[in-house]
Amino acid sequence: MNNHTEELADARHLPPLPKKLTKRVHELMPGDLASSANAGLVFWRYPRVWGPNFQPLDSEHRSVFLQEFTRLYPGQKKEQEPLLKDLRGRLDSLGPHRDYTPTGPLVTGLGADHPLENGFTFHPLLGVPWLPGSSVKGLVRAAARLLGEEDGEIALKLLGPGPEERPKGSSDSDSSAQASQGRVAFLGALPKQWPQLMIDIVNPHHPTYYADQVNDRANRKQIASPVESPRPVTFLVVSAETQFRFWLRPLGPKKEKVDLEPVWRWLSLGLDLLGIGSKTAAGYGHMR
Repeated sequence: MNNHTEELADARHLPPLPKKLTKRVHELMPGDLASSANAGLVFWRYPRVWGPNFQPLDSEHRSVFLQEFTRLYPGQKKEQEPLLKDLRGRLDSLGPHRDYTPTGPLVTGLGADHPLENGFTFHPLLGVPWLPGSSVKGLVRAAARLLGEEDGEIALKLLGPGPEERPKGSSDSDSSAQASQGRVAFLGALPKQWPQLMIDIVNPHHPTYYADQVNDRANRKQIASPVESPRPVTFLVVSAETQFRFWLRPLGPKKEKVDLEPVWRWLSLGLDLLGIGSKTAAGYGHMR
């Protein structure tokens, strides 16, 4: 790091914590990310992006944390990759899987509340980026809707009726009309190999105008002026080189075979055309 970056790094502090806990965190993690630490826990609970009086720092200070975080993240591989491999093996034993290759970067959890202004979804135990089963199922249902098959008998059997997907002709008092589980469980998706994290940037050219739209909807005064200075905002992404493995698990009586091919077809279509995660309209999160 050059002198300017070192000065920015020295100005960053841990979030407001009890004194004893702060001391203990410093002992266990003297830098931005220790090799033995859970990266997701560090990112969400202990990011060094606060000032000495615990006020949020500007974007330049916050970007230093992301730079150091991504620089140190490969050091997690030695201790965490065996655990990732073990979990993949356990999931392989629960149901069939398929691997998908991203066509661009992936970002998920961007809209979550975080001092960096942009969140990121890490697996709670492994500290690797992952796609929860609820997100995968939502994408599959959206793809089935795109094909006009969402209300079909096969989709209702495999996915189950959602809160707004009651069988035709059913009444409010009909128990079969309530949301219920389908014959397929979605076990989420994990990286096939140790992932590579990168820093991406969004550069709003009218930050004051956009802040006014969000903070003062009842009395908006700002206009999108061409004299505003752009304010770069950085966020984490998974590189396009990181493949993901998706798992499905058939449910129901063991003697009854569940045909998973329609679900795989909807998943493939959804990943290809719709994408998963955040900023899909900009090309993020698409896979084949």
